[in-house]
Amino acid sequence: MTALIRTWSTWYLSTNVTLGRKVNPPIEPRIVTDYHRRSNLDQLRTQITNAAVQNDADGNTFVIGAAAHRRRTRRTSERRLQAAHLSRHSAQVSSFLSFVTSSLLGPGYAPRPLLLPQPVLNIICDPPTCGRFIGVSDLAAVRFSLPSQLLEPTPNLEYWTYLDAPNAFVAIGTSDEPLDRMLEVVRFWLTKDLKYAKGKPCKPYNSCLGEFFRCNWETENNAPKILTNTLGGESSAASSKSSVKSNKNASTPSLSPPTHGTSQDSQPVTVSYLTEQTSHHPPVSAFHISCPERGLSARGFDQITAKFTGTSIKVLPGEHNLGIFVTLAHRDGEKYQLTHPAAHLGGLLRGSLTVSVSDTAYITCPKTGLKAILSYVEEGWLGRTTNKVDGVVFRYDPENDDKTRIQDVPEQDVLVRLSGPWREKVVFTLGSTPVKQVPVEQQYTIIDTAPLQVAPKILPPEDQQAPNESLTLWGDVTKAIHAKQFSRATTIKQELEEAQRVKVRERERTGETYRPVYFSHAVGNEGQPELTDKGRQVLERSQKSDWSLDGI
Repeated sequence: MTALIRTWSTWYLSTNVTLGRKVNPPIEPRIVTDYHRRSNLDQLRTQITNAAVQNDADGNTFVIGAAAHRRRTRRTSERRLQAAHLSRHSAQVSSFLSFVTSSLLGPGYAPRPLLLPQPVLNIICDPPTCGRFIGVSDLAAVRFSLPSQLLEPTPNLEYWTYLDAPNAFVAIGTSDEPLDRMLEVVRFWLTKDLKYAKGKPCKPYNSCLGEFFRCNWETENNAPKILTNTLGGESSAASSKSSVKSNKNASTPSLSPPTHGTSQDSQPVTVSYLTEQTSHHPPVSAFHISCPERGLSARGFDQITAKFTGTSIKVLPGEHNLGIFVTLAHRDGEKYQLTHPAAHLGGLLRGSLTVSVSDTAYITCPKTGLKAILSYVEEGWLGRTTNKVDGVVFRYDPENDDKTRIQDVPEQDVLVRLSGPWREKVVFTLGSTPVKQVPVEQQYTIIDTAPLQVAPKILPPEDQQAPNESLTLWGDVTKAIHAKQFSRATTIKQELEEAQRVKVRERERTGETYRPVYFSHAVGNEGQPELTDKGRQVLERSQKSDWSLDGI
């Protein structure tokens, strides 16, 4: 633990010294303070780096260290010896780093207490647990059991769905123009992670091999039609260039989908979803989305890899995760491949997790010869978080696809440019002119998350669920967490995980190869899993709201 504190202290100090940051909030009232005179700063540094974690008689955890708070007044140069009281369920581990900063950076610096749950402290302070992650290139492949207090009471297969706004999905393929259909796919892409724009990231339960999840969404095809041939083009943008300033406050035309729902006088569109954990090492799940009424389907493998970067966890698509493959049956089998960018999970020390994206996503359609590049920018000038995405839609050669950056695309090939914060509002303009140079009235909103909410799922009744169906398999754990019976929840969870390990060892002993039930491929097939007959039957019944598995 001492080594851990030293490592983080060194990084935290070097970062703040370089950037010249000052931290000056009020001192947390629970901090216990004792005064000691120090004439030598080296002695203070020594005491800080020799800090340790101790437990009192009541089982509460203390981080013992020294932090000097230099006052601006002339009254005293005394430095405080501070001990941050960490309660069992709100341990202020990261506040110690702020104490170190205040000790060495001089006047104007004060400790900033930051909360971290006690179970996290237990993991950090446990040498065997920490040792498992040293030198590990992929944290996602390491199976370890987190305490139930740190888990979102949601199965992993239920959590990882891409239809947060199903009305954006069913709108794909509405237009007769290839460019408009590409923009419909881009609009769906920008809504698929609405859960992160509206909520916080969480850690769901680890999936068990053979576990599956199914659900429906009933929505309305109410997203505005994208008809670029009726919108102002680049020529009009050039003629109106001088009026940009005068029209700064003009409203931006919106093509964003409205809030999910169905009206009484409309026929709802049903979207069915099926996913199964097809591999355990590495952890991979296959999924299939079906909407026969609209001639739409989507499929792919979900797999992530994770790497600890020192201040955050970088999450990337695994080798079997080649993206989401959307097929438009009513458009002669037109297919789009949507690849996932890398994301960063931050706020580990603060205990308040955040998701940011700073990578590039690609959407390609070989049949129409159109491609979209979406470049995510995490931070702007002076480290200010922007959550910005810039993008282009352009003509490309599927046989010679060598354009991977926006700046690589020739201006004469650019059809559309996009820009804006993906958590809030993204606009697009026609032509190659940069978005900032186009009048506001010719910037068209493709997604505005402000009025949107994550669409609820329609789930099978409990009495029609299989034992290995996610909601049943993890049902007792979920009930215990909701009842705040965390010890019981952890026990049940560990029993399920141990039963999974027993099955794995038995298959290894007998040389048996696991075969998925609802998908033909555990991995591979160019990232596009095929349904088995049983998988097709499940989705066909789901379309009719028939949740029975009899005879399948």
